[in-house]
Amino acid sequence: MKLFIKYMVSSRCKMAVKSALDKLGIHHVKVKLGEVEIMENITTEQRDHKIERAKELLLYDDLNLTEISYRLDYSSVAHLSSQFKKSPD
Repeated sequence: MKLFIKYMVSSRCKMAVKSALDKLGIHHVKVKLGEVEIMENITTEQRDHKIERAKELLLYDDLNLTEISYRLDYSSVAHLSSQFKKSPD
């Protein structure tokens, strides 16, 4: 996810933003002037909910795995598959 910061115009601003993200426990991938890219953490409950939705789409809709992974915002079919393996059912 990218965050755009309107008044981040100097290296000092970048350091302040990095410090604030660290204090909040938000893992940042990249901090550039005016822009921060962060990693989104997904909880087990959220993952399980998405997997249940994927199962519903497989059973009741005429969608293939590529369409389901796109619809549920997975980066790839392989990512969706790995999440299935992590689910408790």
